[in-house]
Amino acid sequence: MHRIVTRPDELIQHAVAGNQRAIARLATRLENDPLAAPAIASELYPHSGRAHVIGITGPPGVGKSSLLASLAAELSSRGKRLAIVAVDPSSPRSGGATLGDRIRMSESALDPNVFVRSLASRDRSDGLAPSVADLVLLFDAAGYDYVAVETVGSGQDQLEISDLVHTTVLVQIPGAGDSVQLLKAGAMEIADIYVVNKADLPGASRVSRDIRMILSLSPSGPGEWDPSIVPTSVVDGTGFGKLADEIDAHYRFLESNGRLADRKLRIARSELKRAITRRTSLDQPDIRDLVDRVVTQLSNREIVPEDAARTVLRALLHEAPDR
Repeated sequence: MHRIVTRPDELIQHAVAGNQRAIARLATRLENDPLAAPAIASELYPHSGRAHVIGITGPPGVGKSSLLASLAAELSSRGKRLAIVAVDPSSPRSGGATLGDRIRMSESALDPNVFVRSLASRDRSDGLAPSVADLVLLFDAAGYDYVAVETVGSGQDQLEISDLVHTTVLVQIPGAGDSVQLLKAGAMEIADIYVVNKADLPGASRVSRDIRMILSLSPSGPGEWDPSIVPTSVVDGTGFGKLADEIDAHYRFLESNGRLADRKLRIARSELKRAITRRTSLDQPDIRDLVDRVVTQLSNREIVPEDAARTVLRALLHEAPDR
Protein backbone atom coordinates (compact mmCIF):
# COMPACT_ATOMS: atom_id res chain seq x y z
CA MET A 1 0.00 0.00 0.00
CA HIS A 2 1.43 3.36 -1.03
CA ARG A 3 1.86 6.01 1.64
CA ILE A 4 -0.15 9.18 0.98
CA VAL A 5 2.25 12.10 0.54
CA THR A 6 1.06 15.21 2.37
CA ARG A 7 4.19 17.07 3.55
CA PRO A 8 4.81 20.17 1.39
CA ASP A 9 8.47 19.34 0.74
CA GLU A 10 7.58 15.83 -0.42
CA LEU A 11 4.69 17.12 -2.52
CA ILE A 12 6.99 19.62 -4.20
CA GLN A 13 9.54 16.91 -4.93
CA HIS A 14 6.89 14.69 -6.51
CA ALA A 15 5.25 17.57 -8.39
CA VAL A 16 8.54 18.67 -9.94
CA ALA A 17 8.98 15.06 -11.07
CA GLY A 18 5.61 15.30 -12.84
CA ASN A 19 3.37 13.36 -10.43
CA GLN A 20 -0.16 14.61 -11.21
CA ARG A 21 -1.58 13.67 -7.83
CA ALA A 22 1.08 15.75 -6.07
CA ILE A 23 0.48 18.60 -8.51
CA ALA A 24 -3.25 18.54 -7.74
CA ARG A 25 -2.65 18.56 -3.97
CA LEU A 26 -0.21 21.42 -4.20
CA ALA A 27 -2.64 23.35 -6.40
CA THR A 28 -5.30 22.95 -3.72
CA ARG A 29 -2.93 24.27 -1.03
CA LEU A 30 -1.85 27.22 -3.17
CA GLU A 31 -5.47 28.13 -3.76
CA ASN A 32 -6.90 27.57 -0.27
CA ASP A 33 -4.02 28.13 2.17
CA PRO A 34 -2.68 31.69 1.83
CA LEU A 35 -0.35 31.19 4.81
CA ALA A 36 1.40 28.20 3.20
CA ALA A 37 1.38 29.53 -0.36
CA PRO A 38 4.43 31.86 -0.09
CA ALA A 39 6.71 29.09 1.19
CA ILE A 40 5.49 26.62 -1.44
CA ALA A 41 5.93 29.18 -4.22
CA SER A 42 9.44 29.97 -3.01
CA GLU A 43 10.41 26.29 -3.17
CA LEU A 44 8.94 25.92 -6.66
CA TYR A 45 10.51 29.08 -8.07
CA PRO A 46 14.02 27.69 -8.81
CA HIS A 47 12.43 24.89 -10.87
CA SER A 48 10.42 27.26 -13.06
CA GLY A 49 11.13 29.56 -15.99
CA ARG A 50 10.94 27.12 -18.90
CA ALA A 51 7.24 26.99 -19.85
CA HIS A 52 5.66 29.13 -22.54
CA VAL A 53 2.90 30.97 -20.65
CA ILE A 54 -0.13 31.98 -22.72
CA GLY A 55 -3.01 34.25 -21.78
CA ILE A 56 -6.45 33.64 -23.35
CA THR A 57 -8.80 36.58 -22.91
CA GLY A 58 -11.93 38.04 -24.50
CA PRO A 59 -15.53 38.87 -23.58
CA PRO A 60 -17.90 36.24 -22.14
CA GLY A 61 -19.46 33.84 -24.62
CA VAL A 62 -16.69 33.86 -27.22
CA GLY A 63 -15.87 30.21 -26.52
CA LYS A 64 -12.54 30.55 -24.73
CA SER A 65 -12.94 27.24 -22.89
CA SER A 66 -13.96 25.28 -25.98
CA LEU A 67 -11.13 26.90 -27.93
CA LEU A 68 -8.65 25.89 -25.24
CA ALA A 69 -9.93 22.32 -25.26
CA SER A 70 -9.33 22.09 -29.02
CA LEU A 71 -5.92 23.78 -28.71
CA ALA A 72 -5.01 21.29 -25.96
CA ALA A 73 -5.88 18.38 -28.25
CA GLU A 74 -3.74 19.88 -31.01
CA LEU A 75 -0.72 20.42 -28.77
CA SER A 76 -1.10 16.96 -27.22
CA SER A 77 -1.11 15.41 -30.71
CA ARG A 78 2.29 17.06 -31.21
CA GLY A 79 3.61 15.40 -28.06
CA LYS A 80 3.46 18.60 -25.98
CA ARG A 81 2.11 19.01 -22.45
CA LEU A 82 -0.31 21.81 -21.59
CA ALA A 83 -1.64 22.95 -18.21
CA ILE A 84 -4.74 25.14 -18.19
CA VAL A 85 -5.66 27.55 -15.40
CA ALA A 86 -9.29 28.47 -16.09
CA VAL A 87 -10.84 31.27 -14.05
CA ASP A 88 -14.62 31.16 -13.61
CA PRO A 89 -16.66 34.13 -12.39
CA SER A 90 -17.76 34.17 -8.76
CA SER A 91 -21.22 35.07 -7.59
CA PRO A 92 -21.18 38.60 -6.13
CA ARG A 93 -23.70 37.43 -3.53
CA SER A 94 -22.45 34.01 -2.40
CA GLY A 95 -18.86 34.14 -3.62
CA GLY A 96 -19.31 30.69 -5.16
CA ALA A 97 -18.62 29.64 -8.73
CA THR A 98 -19.93 26.86 -10.95
CA LEU A 99 -16.42 26.05 -12.27
CA GLY A 100 -18.09 25.20 -15.57
CA ASP A 101 -14.78 25.11 -17.41
CA ARG A 102 -14.21 21.67 -15.89
CA ILE A 103 -17.32 20.48 -17.73
CA ARG A 104 -16.37 22.09 -21.05
CA MET A 105 -12.87 20.64 -20.84
CA SER A 106 -13.83 17.23 -19.44
CA GLU A 107 -12.41 15.39 -22.45
CA SER A 108 -9.15 17.35 -22.27
CA ALA A 109 -8.82 16.50 -18.58
CA LEU A 110 -8.62 12.80 -19.51
CA ASP A 111 -5.62 13.44 -21.75
CA PRO A 112 -2.38 12.57 -19.85
CA ASN A 113 -0.66 15.49 -21.59
CA VAL A 114 -3.24 18.00 -20.32
CA PHE A 115 -3.93 19.25 -16.79
CA VAL A 116 -7.00 21.43 -16.21
CA ARG A 117 -7.48 23.46 -13.04
CA SER A 118 -10.58 25.64 -12.61
CA LEU A 119 -10.81 28.23 -9.89
CA ALA A 120 -13.10 31.03 -8.86
CA SER A 121 -12.24 34.68 -9.43
CA ARG A 122 -13.58 35.46 -5.94
CA ASP A 123 -13.36 39.20 -5.32
CA ARG A 124 -10.92 39.95 -8.14
CA SER A 125 -12.12 42.39 -10.82
CA ASP A 126 -9.29 41.88 -13.33
CA GLY A 127 -10.53 38.61 -14.82
CA LEU A 128 -8.02 36.56 -12.85
CA ALA A 129 -8.01 34.98 -9.37
CA PRO A 130 -5.79 35.37 -6.30
CA SER A 131 -3.80 32.15 -6.83
CA VAL A 132 -3.43 32.24 -10.64
CA ALA A 133 0.24 33.25 -10.63
CA ASP A 134 1.12 30.57 -8.06
CA LEU A 135 -0.60 27.89 -10.15
CA VAL A 136 1.27 29.04 -13.26
CA LEU A 137 4.48 28.71 -11.26
CA LEU A 138 3.49 25.20 -10.12
CA PHE A 139 2.75 23.92 -13.63
CA ASP A 140 5.89 25.55 -14.99
CA ALA A 141 8.00 23.86 -12.30
CA ALA A 142 6.21 20.55 -13.00
CA GLY A 143 7.61 20.55 -16.53
CA TYR A 144 4.63 21.47 -18.70
CA ASP A 145 5.64 22.88 -22.09
CA TYR A 146 2.79 25.39 -22.08
CA VAL A 147 0.69 26.96 -19.33
CA ALA A 148 -2.49 28.69 -20.52
CA VAL A 149 -4.45 31.13 -18.35
CA GLU A 150 -8.07 31.73 -19.32
CA THR A 151 -9.50 34.94 -17.84
CA VAL A 152 -13.12 35.60 -16.96
CA GLY A 153 -13.07 38.36 -19.56
CA SER A 154 -16.03 40.35 -18.28
CA GLY A 155 -14.74 43.81 -19.12
CA GLN A 156 -12.49 45.94 -21.29
CA ASP A 157 -10.01 46.93 -18.59
CA GLN A 158 -8.77 43.47 -17.61
CA LEU A 159 -5.22 43.89 -18.82
CA GLU A 160 -3.26 42.38 -15.94
CA ILE A 161 -3.07 39.08 -17.82
CA SER A 162 -0.34 40.55 -20.04
CA ASP A 163 1.90 40.96 -16.98
CA LEU A 164 1.76 37.21 -16.27
CA VAL A 165 2.33 35.72 -19.72
CA HIS A 166 4.66 35.65 -22.72
CA THR A 167 1.89 35.56 -25.34
CA THR A 168 -1.57 37.11 -25.09
CA VAL A 169 -4.40 35.78 -27.28
CA LEU A 170 -7.55 37.90 -27.68
CA VAL A 171 -10.65 35.96 -28.77
CA GLN A 172 -13.57 37.49 -30.68
CA ILE A 173 -16.66 36.07 -32.40
CA PRO A 174 -19.07 37.21 -35.12
CA GLY A 175 -22.12 39.13 -33.99
CA ALA A 176 -20.74 40.33 -30.65
CA GLY A 177 -22.04 43.86 -30.25
CA ASP A 178 -19.13 44.97 -28.12
CA SER A 179 -16.35 43.47 -30.23
CA VAL A 180 -15.22 46.74 -31.81
CA GLN A 181 -15.44 48.49 -28.46
CA LEU A 182 -13.20 45.86 -26.92
CA LEU A 183 -10.71 46.29 -29.74
CA LYS A 184 -10.67 50.02 -29.18
CA ALA A 185 -9.89 49.51 -25.51
CA GLY A 186 -6.65 48.51 -23.86
CA ALA A 187 -6.96 44.85 -24.88
CA MET A 188 -6.01 45.97 -28.38
CA GLU A 189 -2.63 47.06 -27.06
CA ILE A 190 -1.77 43.84 -25.26
CA ALA A 191 -2.83 41.19 -27.77
CA ASP A 192 -0.14 39.31 -29.71
CA ILE A 193 -2.55 37.03 -31.55
CA TYR A 194 -6.20 37.60 -32.48
CA VAL A 195 -8.59 34.68 -32.80
CA VAL A 196 -11.94 34.92 -34.58
CA ASN A 197 -13.67 31.96 -32.99
CA LYS A 198 -16.90 30.38 -34.26
CA ALA A 199 -15.62 31.19 -37.74
CA ASP A 200 -18.31 28.91 -39.19
CA LEU A 201 -20.91 31.59 -38.35
CA PRO A 202 -21.90 34.40 -40.73
CA GLY A 203 -19.93 37.60 -40.21
CA ALA A 204 -16.61 35.97 -39.29
CA SER A 205 -14.80 37.50 -42.24
CA ARG A 206 -16.15 40.92 -41.28
CA VAL A 207 -14.70 40.59 -37.77
CA SER A 208 -11.32 39.70 -39.30
CA ARG A 209 -11.53 42.76 -41.53
CA ASP A 210 -12.43 44.98 -38.55
CA ILE A 211 -9.43 43.72 -36.61
CA ARG A 212 -7.14 44.16 -39.61
CA MET A 213 -8.43 47.69 -40.15
CA ILE A 214 -7.85 48.68 -36.53
CA LEU A 215 -4.36 47.14 -36.59
CA SER A 216 -3.58 49.17 -39.70
CA LEU A 217 -4.22 52.38 -37.76
CA SER A 218 -1.17 51.58 -35.65
CA PRO A 219 1.07 49.49 -37.91
CA SER A 220 3.98 47.51 -36.51
CA GLY A 221 7.36 49.16 -36.99
CA PRO A 222 10.55 47.50 -38.19
CA GLY A 223 11.51 44.60 -35.97
CA GLU A 224 8.10 44.60 -34.25
CA TRP A 225 5.78 41.61 -34.05
CA ASP A 226 2.96 41.75 -36.59
CA PRO A 227 -0.11 40.33 -34.79
CA SER A 228 -1.77 37.51 -36.68
CA ILE A 229 -5.51 36.89 -37.08
CA VAL A 230 -6.54 33.24 -36.83
CA PRO A 231 -10.09 32.02 -37.64
CA THR A 232 -11.09 28.94 -35.62
CA SER A 233 -14.17 26.76 -35.38
CA VAL A 234 -14.86 24.06 -32.84
CA VAL A 235 -17.76 22.86 -35.02
CA ASP A 236 -15.58 21.87 -37.98
CA GLY A 237 -12.31 21.65 -36.06
CA THR A 238 -10.43 24.15 -38.18
CA GLY A 239 -7.79 26.69 -37.28
CA PHE A 240 -6.28 25.14 -34.17
CA GLY A 241 -3.17 23.87 -35.93
CA LYS A 242 -2.64 27.39 -37.26
CA LEU A 243 -3.20 28.85 -33.79
CA ALA A 244 -0.63 26.48 -32.26
CA ASP A 245 1.82 27.45 -35.02
CA GLU A 246 1.30 31.18 -34.37
CA ILE A 247 1.76 30.76 -30.62
CA ASP A 248 5.09 29.01 -31.26
CA ALA A 249 6.05 31.60 -33.88
CA HIS A 250 5.47 34.41 -31.40
CA TYR A 251 7.73 32.78 -28.81
CA ARG A 252 10.45 32.26 -31.43
CA PHE A 253 10.10 35.92 -32.40
CA LEU A 254 10.58 36.97 -28.79
CA GLU A 255 13.68 34.79 -28.53
CA SER A 256 15.28 35.85 -31.81
CA ASN A 257 14.64 39.57 -31.32
CA GLY A 258 15.74 39.85 -27.72
CA ARG A 259 12.16 40.58 -26.61
CA LEU A 260 11.82 37.51 -24.44
CA ALA A 261 14.02 39.12 -21.80
CA ASP A 262 11.66 42.13 -21.78
CA ARG A 263 8.65 39.88 -21.24
CA LYS A 264 10.43 38.03 -18.45
CA LEU A 265 11.29 41.35 -16.80
CA ARG A 266 7.62 42.34 -16.94
CA ILE A 267 6.60 39.03 -15.39
CA ALA A 268 9.31 39.40 -12.71
CA ARG A 269 8.05 42.89 -11.88
CA SER A 270 4.57 41.48 -11.42
CA GLU A 271 5.99 38.71 -9.20
CA LEU A 272 7.72 41.31 -7.03
CA LYS A 273 4.49 43.27 -6.65
CA ARG A 274 2.64 40.14 -5.54
CA ALA A 275 5.37 39.26 -3.03
CA ILE A 276 5.25 42.76 -1.56
CA THR A 277 1.46 42.59 -1.38
CA ARG A 278 1.68 39.30 0.49
CA ARG A 279 4.15 40.68 3.00
CA THR A 280 2.03 43.75 3.59
CA SER A 281 -1.34 42.04 3.72
CA LEU A 282 -4.08 43.85 5.63
CA ASP A 283 -5.81 40.51 6.31
CA GLN A 284 -3.56 39.52 9.23
CA PRO A 285 -5.45 39.63 12.54
CA ASP A 286 -3.24 42.23 14.27
CA ILE A 287 -3.11 44.49 11.24
CA ARG A 288 -6.82 44.06 10.62
CA ASP A 289 -7.57 45.18 14.18
CA LEU A 290 -5.30 48.20 13.74
CA VAL A 291 -7.00 49.09 10.46
CA ASP A 292 -10.42 48.87 12.12
CA ARG A 293 -9.27 51.23 14.88
CA VAL A 294 -7.74 53.67 12.41
CA VAL A 295 -10.86 53.62 10.24
CA THR A 296 -12.98 54.41 13.30
CA GLN A 297 -10.68 57.32 14.14
CA LEU A 298 -10.95 58.57 10.58
CA SER A 299 -14.72 58.30 10.69
CA ASN A 300 -14.77 60.34 13.91
CA ARG A 301 -12.40 62.90 12.34
CA GLU A 302 -9.88 62.27 15.11
CA ILE A 303 -7.03 61.84 12.59
CA VAL A 304 -6.42 62.71 8.95
CA PRO A 305 -6.02 60.11 6.15
CA GLU A 306 -2.27 60.75 5.73
CA ASP A 307 -1.58 60.08 9.42
CA ALA A 308 -3.78 56.99 9.24
CA ALA A 309 -1.79 55.67 6.29
CA ARG A 310 1.51 56.29 8.10
CA THR A 311 0.26 54.38 11.14
CA VAL A 312 -0.74 51.34 9.12
CA LEU A 313 2.42 51.38 6.98
CA ARG A 314 4.65 51.57 10.06
CA ALA A 315 2.90 48.51 11.48
CA LEU A 316 3.19 46.64 8.18
CA LEU A 317 6.87 47.45 7.72
CA HIS A 318 7.60 46.45 11.30
CA GLU A 319 5.81 43.10 10.90
CA ALA A 320 7.00 42.17 7.39
CA PRO A 321 10.58 40.95 8.20
CA ASP A 322 9.27 38.43 10.74
CA ARG A 323 6.82 36.71 8.38
